[in-house]
Amino acid sequence: MLALSCTSITTRPNIRPFPLASVDTVVGDPAAVLEAARDAVTALGIQMRAASPAEGYLETRWFDLVTHRSHRSNTSPERLVRMRVWTDLVTPSETQLVVETVYRSTIDPSVPDREVELVASPGSPGDSLTQAVRSEAKKRLEGKVPKAGG
Repeated sequence: MLALSCTSITTRPNIRPFPLASVDTVVGDPAAVLEAARDAVTALGIQMRAASPAEGYLETRWFDLVTHRSHRSNTSPERLVRMRVWTDLVTPSETQLVVETVYRSTIDPSVPDREVELVASPGSPGDSLTQAVRSEAKKRLEGKVPKAGG
């Protein structure tokens, strides 16, 4: 007897952005917005951990704010940050762009990462990465805004 099973494998985790994440609305479909954000992240020299334009999700590896190098694991919570981007359709032509850059308040292997993550404070180096990616993605898509009446 042959048994078949279906497994749903997705890139986008079942977590919501933190309330303090940067939120904006841009003209464009979620995949195009995510690709613009991915290009902005890559231009900053940050390596991807996971990215799926089809699912509207991107996550970076841990990024050292001092050495500007990406790491697979976080061994220095005071220097390493991770960025996540979500893109979701809000109208037929607009996408909500959510960018969060987080750091870990502690390294405790007994606690899930998300429970010890905090959003980078406004004006901090981590927040400057958030704002750079958000503004660059918006700027890249501004040239593609459909003209009214034309």
